[in-house]
Amino acid sequence: MRLLYIGNADNPLLVDLALEVKRLRPDVVIDIISERESRHPRAHQAFDRIMSPSGAGWMRTTRGVKFLWYMAKYRALLARTDGRYDAVHVFYLSAIWGALANGLRARGGRLIVSLFGSDVYRTTGLLQPLQAHLLRAADHVTAANADTLDAASRMHVDLSERSSLVRFGLRPLEHVQRLRRTGDRVMHRAALGLPADRIIVVAGYNASMNQRHAAIIEALDVLPTALRDRLFVVLPMTMGGDEAYRMEVRTLIGLTGIPHRIFSDLMTDEDVARLRLAADILVQVQATDQLAGAMQEHLCAGTVVITGAWLPYAVLHDAGVRFWAIEGLNDLPAAVREALDELEARREQCQDNEGPILELSSWSHTAPRWSALYD
Repeated sequence: MRLLYIGNADNPLLVDLALEVKRLRPDVVIDIISERESRHPRAHQAFDRIMSPSGAGWMRTTRGVKFLWYMAKYRALLARTDGRYDAVHVFYLSAIWGALANGLRARGGRLIVSLFGSDVYRTTGLLQPLQAHLLRAADHVTAANADTLDAASRMHVDLSERSSLVRFGLRPLEHVQRLRRTGDRVMHRAALGLPADRIIVVAGYNASMNQRHAAIIEALDVLPTALRDRLFVVLPMTMGGDEAYRMEVRTLIGLTGIPHRIFSDLMTDEDVARLRLAADILVQVQATDQLAGAMQEHLCAGTVVITGAWLPYAVLHDAGVRFWAIEGLNDLPAAVREALDELEARREQCQDNEGPILELSSWSHTAPRWSALYD
């Protein structure tokens, strides 16, 4: 079997998915057309061939021009692929690949599109016709929750007979489960160079502006001095965003005077798991989401999670997962203060989150469903 993935070879979810499909189908060949070269240490195990656009400098970053540049580059890469594939699988509801949907169909026996969430919720009127074209061309569409499929259907595309809920597995869950039993929070903090004697608050989980770092930092900055003096803030910024935004966040957190650390280099799965186990509180209030993997890993580790009631997390509620949701960003300062005041009691309430999260998102449960899409 030969598969062609369209996505980001740097994304650990895609790397792990490809490795899981290869585990279940040892004879499979998986090529990927990636938006960028991959820094992931296992990308070349996961993908037999990684093809990505190169060159152009300003043309690939300038608004308006970059759309046409990427479309030309992707069309050329698609033409260079070897023959037909049993399936072409697009990860992200891309307007560019919507424009190239006929070329995708010519390359594969089945065309599958997997929605990530932000690609649906934050779309614009100019992009929607091309995204809708990609959805209409697809043989099957997947998402992690029903809300995302419903949002995609509002583009006037009927997905009722050709869609399903399929979630990515989360490799760090395996490490969280193992490391949780081998040491306490202090040990995992020491392994990452984090202080043992402070309350560790993790602000978001990537470098995207969608994470609303400024609102989180402001909520921490207005805390009473006695609480601020107990904090250490971690900002994971290993993926997403651009250097200008990272510098903006670095400046904002620096102005507060609160001790902090920014993770900017890609982390191993084990270090990711250690960070989840080291944390006391995760604040995750992004504008849109499907079902954040990083948040699930924190929940599995017993972290106290503050998130937004506007995010589509009914599946977590239904599974009995314990977390705290705010109605709007104006509620965030009070929510953080309450979490700090009640920290030990809340941590105790979160200790049973591991079981339902593993049931929802471990690869042992999810990988066979992904593999079945290619039959």
